[in-house]
Amino acid sequence: MTTDLIWLDGKICSLDEYRVRPTDEFVLYGRGLFETTRTFAGRPWLWDKHLQRALRTARAIGIDLPLDKLPTAVQVSDYVKQVSTGDVVVRLSVGAGSTKGEKTIWMITRPLPVPMTAISLITSRYRVSRSDELSGLKTTNYLLRHLAHEEVISKASPGSPSDALLLSPEEEVLETAHSNVFVRFGAEWWTPPIAGGVLSGTVRSLLIEQADSLRIKERSFHIDELAKCDEAVVTNSVRGIVPVASIDERPLKQTARMQPLTEVILRSQTESR
Repeated sequence: MTTDLIWLDGKICSLDEYRVRPTDEFVLYGRGLFETTRTFAGRPWLWDKHLQRALRTARAIGIDLPLDKLPTAVQVSDYVKQVSTGDVVVRLSVGAGSTKGEKTIWMITRPLPVPMTAISLITSRYRVSRSDELSGLKTTNYLLRHLAHEEVISKASPGSPSDALLLSPEEEVLETAHSNVFVRFGAEWWTPPIAGGVLSGTVRSLLIEQADSLRIKERSFHIDELAKCDEAVVTNSVRGIVPVASIDERPLKQTARMQPLTEVILRSQTESR
């Protein structure tokens, strides 16, 4: 694949044509947003959900962002065809600009990650306040989660897929640095409710739409309760669903109980092709 082409404000051009002003609020304050997903047969997965979340984030951080300024699924596919012969990860970004009403919208791609059969979670020392409304938005001010992930990678065994488990100051389980969390207790799956500190993930949203049939409950739970769980998975729109092999070195079983969740996700991926 080629990485020197970028989708910029509606046209595909050389990466060299993209410029950021030092006075851009995207640079100065992190006033911007992004959405990331993978493609299937060149089409972006759950794209409508990503666009709607982008609009919600834009409103929350004061960016005037009409839907017709964002790339459609067809435009994404056209761009992907020019940069790769296979599927990729697509990242859409919006920067606020230097003056009111100004903004820049761009897309880049990267190769799909190596498939992951399971992941280990390690509790991060960083805490995310539920009273911080911005921490539950997909903004470009993403440093805390990046640092948390780096912290965990430095502790993990070499070659072991790992991610940072994020807690509130009260030690409620929130999410990981890159994914939403679903934890099984008996016959029920629990996932932390959407509030400050928990991102409304697009795959999470897909599963919540069928919460009754999948026996999913949105509820808060403490890290001490997590030690008693039977099984856990993480979800995002790049990897789909991944079983959790361990939490803070406590092994977890992988059972057929996650199959109904997996089937919903696989069906959505098939429909996206």
